[in-house]
Amino acid sequence: MTEENYHLLNDDAFAAMKQNVVIVNTSRGKLIDHAALIRALESGKVWGAGLDVLENENGLYYYDRTGDDIANTEMALLRSFPNVIMSPHAAFYTTDAVRYMVRGCFENYAAFANGTEPPHEVKL
Repeated sequence: MTEENYHLLNDDAFAAMKQNVVIVNTSRGKLIDHAALIRALESGKVWGAGLDVLENENGLYYYDRTGDDIANTEMALLRSFPNVIMSPHAAFYTTDAVRYMVRGCFENYAAFANGTEPPHEVKL
């Protein structure tokens, strides 16, 4: 998440898109202006959305919130749409995904220790 991509998907971005797009975000909640997404869903510009992250999700996930009042208007509105699917920021919590993350860390460390190029290095 950077200042340059904060609210990358905003009213202007949605207006420039084709009609009936589907938005999927499993990356960072702050990439989407969720108020703009709600407007795009209401207008029919966006056909549907799959969200694994929200901009203001701190304290929402990883805890048993059964019976708690959750004061997050955007989340409540997004969940009210029949064409929006939300998951609790857990898309990568699979056995395989965790195995690959751990293996990748060790492969990078071994390459670094041996003076070779790490196989998973992110280059800008």
